Amino acid sequence: MKTQTQLPLVVQKTIQSAIRQLESAGCEFRINAPNGESYGTLEVAEKKKKKMNPNRTYGELRAYYDRFMDYNAKRGDVLTIPNNPKYTAEEIRGGICAKLTTRWGKGTYTTAVTKAGDVEILRIA
Repeated sequence: MKTQTQLPLVVQKTIQSAIRQLESAGCEFRINAPNGESYGTLEVAEKKKKKMNPNRTYGELRAYYDRFMDYNAKRGDVLTIPNNPKYTAEEIRGGICAKLTTRWGKGTYTTAVTKAGDVEILRIA
């Protein structure tokens, strides 16, 4: 935990001004100052740490879906990643969506999960 130190006067005034504005607007808020003090009544949940699945090694899921991907696909191409009992369709979809957004950009593809659990990707731009 951070030890509380005295904030510079300009920072204190800025925080107090923000509090007045937020309260007059009827907002719920929480301000975490650099010295560790908190202002406001809004309850904030702790950030969850991402946990790696202990049943597989790092990069294993990516290696699986990479076998079925053509990262040079053209608009209108449909790619299918078959169901694998080791991974859920949402795990595969989440992994491939992160990679495709980085490679192709937002709004350049759409995905669907079939009844069989396959993940289909349509390149749209």
